[in-house]
Amino acid sequence: TNLGEDAFSFCRSLKSIDIPESVTSIGNYAFSTCSIKSLEIPEGITTIENYAFAQCDSLEEIVLPNSVVSIGENAFQGCTSLSKILIPSGTTDRFASMVGLKDMEDKLVEISYE
Repeated sequence: TNLGEDAFSFCRSLKSIDIPESVTSIGNYAFSTCSIKSLEIPEGITTIENYAFAQCDSLEEIVLPNSVVSIGENAFQGCTSLSKILIPSGTTDRFASMVGLKDMEDKLVEISYE
């Protein structure tokens, strides 16, 4: 299931989201310019498209699962409050090489999932 392009873009009152486990892809601009503070992408999501969370200037922290294999261009562009991107242990090189995380390697933090 794809969470479609522009699905919630410009929903400034949107402060939190709970993405269903049935979703495998987050479309272009799906949550751009929302007021989300933190984000936990569920296991099963494989793709985060271009600009999916762009201009979410309240977004401080993201948790990415091992299932993510592609993050599109500028997926987190303009997320000026973003300080941490939590990723599974041993995946820094893989996530750092994704287009959408280019120049964000200093924000990647490996964590262990129990």
